Amino acid sequence: MLSNISENRPYLLYMKHQKQKTADPDAVAKIKRNIALQRKKKGFTQLELAHKMGVTQRVISYYENEAENLGLDAITTIAKALDVPVRKILDAEENDSLPEVPRALQRRIDKIKDLSPKAQKTVADMIDALTKAESTNK
Repeated sequence: MLSNISENRPYLLYMKHQKQKTADPDAVAKIKRNIALQRKKKGFTQLELAHKMGVTQRVISYYENEAENLGLDAITTIAKALDVPVRKILDAEENDSLPEVPRALQRRIDKIKDLSPKAQKTVADMIDALTKAESTNK
């Protein structure tokens, strides 16, 4: 069992960075925000990203909320899992922000993700029809 953990690169990156401190907390805070931003833009939950990286949801939460230092290896691994350039994690542009989604709407979006593809398409078609009707009434 221990050998499996030692072979898990993201887990080792997590453990390695738990012990390190950073000289620039503002830069790390920006990186953590960018990780969460890019994850959300790709439509991943922390758990989904964790599965894609082969780590636990707790590791992703650590990267986004608690890390005091993130090495380039960890940042590169995260960027690769999110299929974004490393620069998007290091320095997202100011206009690259994501609007806040109200909790009630986010719960509905999460429920839609659990639907079959056919049901998701039906919901998407209904939203398209509603937004089209709303735009013609303006």
